[in-house]
Amino acid sequence: MDTRQAFADNTKYLAQRNMIAGISGFSLFLNLILGVYVMFRDETVVLQPVIQQPLKITGSHITSDYLELVTRDTAIAVLNRTPASIDYWMNNVLRITDPAAYGQVKTQLLRVKNQLGDTDITQHFEPLTISTYPDDLRSEVTGIVYVYVGSAQVSETPVRYEFNWTYRGLSLKLSGFKALQNGPDENNALTASQGGEGVVQ
Repeated sequence: MDTRQAFADNTKYLAQRNMIAGISGFSLFLNLILGVYVMFRDETVVLQPVIQQPLKITGSHITSDYLELVTRDTAIAVLNRTPASIDYWMNNVLRITDPAAYGQVKTQLLRVKNQLGDTDITQHFEPLTISTYPDDLRSEVTGIVYVYVGSAQVSETPVRYEFNWTYRGLSLKLSGFKALQNGPDENNALTASQGGEGVVQ
């Protein structure tokens, strides 16, 4: 009787040991897979904008605060450019453009790209004021455009631009923009030359 009981107990303990070993092995296998994934995966960093107050978007209306932030980022994207990053610049502007205005905006951007060519002209924009009109889906930006040839600054021009928007669902897209002053062609915000230097604005 004792022999049979001992045999049964040994069998039970052996089964438990095998089960624990199997679980441990499976856990080790999962940890190895997780380690390899963490080692080789692309790191994702989420950057949040610095804002002073909460922003709200509804299906029928956008707030002035939200439109101001979008206008600020768009103006900086549109008006800052260098020959080395001209393709990146153009693609970024087109990414936020309304599909209905895509062709017209792309034509303007290509004109700028062709004018810059192999030049060493860089343009930098510093915004000063932003006015928003959410009901009209319109905003205006004033600021200073600095133009450099190589490392030498060749002009410093006060500018004022109007941005127009479309809003569908929860998507705000750029539908057009133009210079309101300081350019021989006020209907084209992208190709106005300043100061006889052949500088694209």
